[in-house]
Amino acid sequence: MDTATAHVRKNIDRARHSLPYLHPTVRELISLIPALFCEGRPVAGISGHCACTQDVYNLLKKHLGRRPEIIVGRLPDTVMLESLIVLLRPCLSNEFSCSIKLLCRARSERFTQEIREKAGQIREVFRTVGVPVTCLVHGDALPQLLVYDVMRTGIVLAGMHPVIRLGAPGESVNYIGELPHNITDPSRLEYAQWNPFQCFLDQEVTRFIEAADYPAPLSIPGANPFLIPYLHILHRYDEMMATDALEKIRTCLSHLFGPFPPTREAMNALLQAWRRKDSFLGVGEMSFTTALYLRKWLVPLEAGELPIFSWPPPGHVALAEAHLCRSGDLWHLGEMGEYRHPYPWVVLLWGVMTGLINQVTRLVFPSTPRFRRDAKQRLLAAYQGLLQGVDIIVPEDHQQGSVRRTNGRYFFSDKPFAILETGTKHSLELFESIKKKALLDDIDLEKYERKPGKGT
Repeated sequence: MDTATAHVRKNIDRARHSLPYLHPTVRELISLIPALFCEGRPVAGISGHCACTQDVYNLLKKHLGRRPEIIVGRLPDTVMLESLIVLLRPCLSNEFSCSIKLLCRARSERFTQEIREKAGQIREVFRTVGVPVTCLVHGDALPQLLVYDVMRTGIVLAGMHPVIRLGAPGESVNYIGELPHNITDPSRLEYAQWNPFQCFLDQEVTRFIEAADYPAPLSIPGANPFLIPYLHILHRYDEMMATDALEKIRTCLSHLFGPFPPTREAMNALLQAWRRKDSFLGVGEMSFTTALYLRKWLVPLEAGELPIFSWPPPGHVALAEAHLCRSGDLWHLGEMGEYRHPYPWVVLLWGVMTGLINQVTRLVFPSTPRFRRDAKQRLLAAYQGLLQGVDIIVPEDHQQGSVRRTNGRYFFSDKPFAILETGTKHSLELFESIKKKALLDDIDLEKYERKPGKGT
């Protein structure tokens, strides 16, 4: 068989497990990603790929709401990408139950910044429908776990096909890294999203890799490729009769892959086999308190960590009204006492980060300290900044520490002057500035007055 044809067939085989199950809007947007890299400025062309067909042009016009800046049928002037690969992941925060991981294989390191700039524009297009996009720009060999994901579920949208053997025959192939029979490197790349289910599963995978007991099969007869990485772990815990670990793994798989369109049918069958289908309660049916209890059971809070169930937060937990209250030296939300903190701005920021406070929530403040009239809008602006990749939130009083992201989770740090540290920062200014009137003593001021004299 021709090598190019074999790679195309493998790509189609990977795509058939995912694309047909997605919502048509998400499918359309995924198909537009190569053209979006070539639309506008800069133009990030892809090896061997025509920038745009007439059908793609019409779809671009529909989703962009304007006339696309692209020429139909023309090859791009600048080729920056060797390959463009999309990986689908479960997501808890949107109606489609999916997010996108976009792997860009750069042709040269000098194109990296421009590719990231284009990826940021594409993120904004997907944000209009609520689908998070994480862009990874790499030209070198990838970590083994990412190679495993690509070879199992990665869909080549344009450019060269991924291979795991150096010197593989064919002009249309791109070496992405090694995939041994047993994975030996637990390295991962940080993503913009975080949830306790994926975090717990990742911790279990790391534990098995460090124990030299994590095989990497690309296919198992009758098994969904998205679930394959966890079948070995399930089997091992079943053999060991590790009831608690088995229950946690099943809980994570149920919540993460049950709503995910490509695995919905497979998870329904597993829930039936585990005899938990009738008792299963999805995240969308849980209260915030219940969801937070589940998160702490799976991934306990660390020192200084804000108690957040998932990031971005689920949309069904918003309060109609939220009262900022003070008990002793600690502030909290009157409707949710799960989190208390010495600084009110941290409590309010936690409220928007958990989804308890959103656009429709009415905020009620105490008389002191004096909050700005647009305090809620400022909180929501900080929330949008976090969605767009801000690393550190700092208050106007730089002595009051900061909130920062570490491995997808958020922590309060009492270290002052975080505004001077490296990273993308957002300043959260919620309080009215206090203006003091100066009282002047006018005693003996007369002697400083200029009096008219000769020659004046």
